[in-house]
Amino acid sequence: MIWYKNKTIKPALGVLLVLMLIFSACQRENIQQNGNILPGKFEINIPQSINSNTDEKIYSQGDTVLGPRLYRHLRRFIHTGQFGANVVEKIIQKIRKYNLGQDISFSYTSDQDGRVKNVIIVSNQKFEGRTWQYKMTITDAQNAEENDRGLAMEIFWNRHPVSGIAIIKFKNLNANTAEKFENTMLRLEYSEDPATTNGYDETMQVMISDWPLDSTDRYSLKNLMMFVGRAGSRVDVYGNSDHPNAWLLLPDQKGLDWAFAASADEREDIAVADVGLPPNTLNTTQRSVILGQYSLKNVLSNEVKRWFRAMFHFTPAPTVLSRYLRNADSPGMFNRNGFVQGGGTPPSDAYKPLIKAINELTPFNPYKVAHLHISFSSDDADD
Repeated sequence: MIWYKNKTIKPALGVLLVLMLIFSACQRENIQQNGNILPGKFEINIPQSINSNTDEKIYSQGDTVLGPRLYRHLRRFIHTGQFGANVVEKIIQKIRKYNLGQDISFSYTSDQDGRVKNVIIVSNQKFEGRTWQYKMTITDAQNAEENDRGLAMEIFWNRHPVSGIAIIKFKNLNANTAEKFENTMLRLEYSEDPATTNGYDETMQVMISDWPLDSTDRYSLKNLMMFVGRAGSRVDVYGNSDHPNAWLLLPDQKGLDWAFAASADEREDIAVADVGLPPNTLNTTQRSVILGQYSLKNVLSNEVKRWFRAMFHFTPAPTVLSRYLRNADSPGMFNRNGFVQGGGTPPSDAYKPLIKAINELTPFNPYKVAHLHISFSSDDADD
């Protein structure tokens, strides 16, 4: 599970277990085995240096150092995207054990919610302007008459080279989560196809929309859009997470976008990241604005000054300001244990290629992420 500012924000193991167990209830004698057509891999593992659900102590009594606090949040947000990719990977690997072939349909009763699920695999299906070799759908039979037709999952994919798109609606995978995850959707795009990977060995893009907000945690996220590309031992990650209730020191301006461009070395398990904190209403794709004008240090500096003026009616002296902004410089540097430092001389030369790499990465448009909508192929066909 994922821990997010001391709160459990993932559906614990509930959704994950149903994904891993759903096929245990199938009557295998009713399923024709005619060759394994599912891909052997459908995600990229992001190194721990920039991806962790470790429950680090972010806040301490009287702590005035803000930079490390906000850099540490980044690993959790990236881990949320990795979690989504893991969910899809678990489903595919579980299904592969049955060596299913094309043009198959069957039903099973889920051990998690006790409801019948229908599975269909067909070949040569079109989606988003492409013809895919295969498509698999999983639906909740009891919800078939609902507006969402009970759709729990769609996967479109090609085998050689592997590429595909997976879309999930959590409430139809496990009806026991329906109330909380009524509208939550996940989309994963994965590719090993040189025609689409732009020089990387493999790429993936993870999108999450309408994750339920935690009323007790102002930093809880609603939407996320994240790209991951692996080239050798280097893994580049960029994207945004949307936090509509977030504020830093003063609650009068709510709504932050955690924008980031990061690069990690798998062998060394180190990483660097540029972080921006623009408002989630910002409508631009310019890196100089998202990560420059709204850099973590610039935003913190302005926020600390606003807070002092609101509380004490004066602007803090540079020496006071520096205590709040220590280690807020860009880029943030990490190792497998977490945040190391902000800016300055890198701890080792191994960080230097990563610092160079992130300068070529740009997060998504914050406004677009805040208004992210994920839909199934049949939803698009109805529009």
